[in-house]
Amino acid sequence: MRNRRNVIIAFLLVAVLCLGVGYAVITDTLNITANVDLNTANDGPLNEEFDTDVYFVNPAVKADATTNTLAEGDVTLALSTDKDTLTITVSEAVFTKVTDTLVVTVDVKNDSTVQNADIEIGTEDNNLFTLTAVGADNKTVVTKGGVLTFTLTLTLDQLPEATTDTTNVVINLPLTASPVVNQ
Repeated sequence: MRNRRNVIIAFLLVAVLCLGVGYAVITDTLNITANVDLNTANDGPLNEEFDTDVYFVNPAVKADATTNTLAEGDVTLALSTDKDTLTITVSEAVFTKVTDTLVVTVDVKNDSTVQNADIEIGTEDNNLFTLTAVGADNKTVVTKGGVLTFTLTLTLDQLPEATTDTTNVVINLPLTASPVVNQ
């Protein structure tokens, strides 16, 4: 009886050992290598051309005297070569007080045929003005193939220092366009 019990225990141990070894032999690590492309037409291509697809057009000084304290003749508007920066040059002599304002309208055009663009307009290295940029109907997204008009209000926070080198204040307003995904 005791011998039979030892044989059964030995048989069970060998069986368990064989099951473990057999399982290890047939089981292997599965490696999956794949590339995931999130830039498909369905969730918004982020192509290299997108930055050049969105740009400024038609800048103009707003002629409304109630919002503009600077006269139209005192202001020059220019677009950079790639049209992603609006440069405003204002004659320094026209600034008379803090809170002087300049209101400019500019269209942002999105030539992309597949991607809407979320727009941000900022200021570069300028602590003289506060910029408020508001799109038509308070929108900031320009639809693919569309145009959205922005009203840019520059409010003078401090008078520029008088210098003999220059008689103008130059304000650069760069355009940043981000693709809108899951549109």
